[in-house]
Amino acid sequence: MVVDWFLDKGIVDFPVSGGTEIEFRQSITRKGYHLIRTFNTTHPLILPSGEQESEEQVLERLNVAEAARLRESRRNRRRNSRFERRSKIVAGELAKATNGDAEGWKWVANLLNALGSEGMSSDESDKEPSAGAFLRAKTLPWRRRAITDYMAAIDRLRYSSEEFSNKGTKPQVRIREPPKGSIRILRRLPRPLYNQEWLNKQSPKVQRVLEVDETNFEWKDIMMVRFLGNN
Repeated sequence: MVVDWFLDKGIVDFPVSGGTEIEFRQSITRKGYHLIRTFNTTHPLILPSGEQESEEQVLERLNVAEAARLRESRRNRRRNSRFERRSKIVAGELAKATNGDAEGWKWVANLLNALGSEGMSSDESDKEPSAGAFLRAKTLPWRRRAITDYMAAIDRLRYSSEEFSNKGTKPQVRIREPPKGSIRILRRLPRPLYNQEWLNKQSPKVQRVLEVDETNFEWKDIMMVRFLGNN
């Protein structure tokens, strides 16, 4: 056991202030595995040629990995921010909705909650001298296409909302493009939230891993002008 090794070597002492022995052991185990992963990552690898990585090659590999980690961290922050902002907009619209519109906004709120922050698309900022600032929006092939329309309509309301109209940056052009490399696919979503054409093309093994939620989530094609505006 990693914990016992730490205790035997005198690296840590037990008990520590607060917490149970189980919590202590879990904490030390996580730290131990982190140290092992760090050592394995920084240790020179054996190349296909049979030679060992040089220090320069190790450093380059670590720099590439760190850059990828930072990119993913930025994407996660954008997704979380986008989810929180959209949730506030929908909650605001629901609070002032008339009886005829309230049910539609409740459904949109349920849609957002079902997707969560992980279900938001990831934008990457970019610039071109001749085109100015724009965002590359990574499309999600597994997600129902109509969801993109709902999210875009909510975003348009951001600039007519009193809470958001004077905050943040000006609207930027979004260029939607297919994702490059691997993509993150959400599991356990209600079936209507998946792109059915994409889902049907997946192997039985992938579909089992996805664990699609078969509970009753009714998809609604709400009139965009009536419920989400046409700004």
